[in-house]
Amino acid sequence: MTRALLPLRDGGADIAIANALTWQFRFDEALRVSARARMRAGERRLPILAAHAEQTIGRIELNRGRWQPALQALAAAVAQLADAPPQRRIEAEAAL
Repeated sequence: MTRALLPLRDGGADIAIANALTWQFRFDEALRVSARARMRAGERRLPILAAHAEQTIGRIELNRGRWQPALQALAAAVAQLADAPPQRRIEAEAAL
């Protein structure tokens, strides 16, 4: 398998699916898929992808109107990206 496809298998595709489910207002399913993406990224030691999955969870919670879990997830994503490239950190901070 090429390196270009690894992020998809490691949770990247799950994040895309979770975003699509969120647009369809299928929040419970989107949260399950996002949690799976976070788990896969963590297992494969991909911290930026794990933080992106956490950020996705925060955005889903925002769409549900659940402010406290949303802010917790978004803050966790920002914290996980402390050593990430600036663009990734700025994206996470903007979501917060």
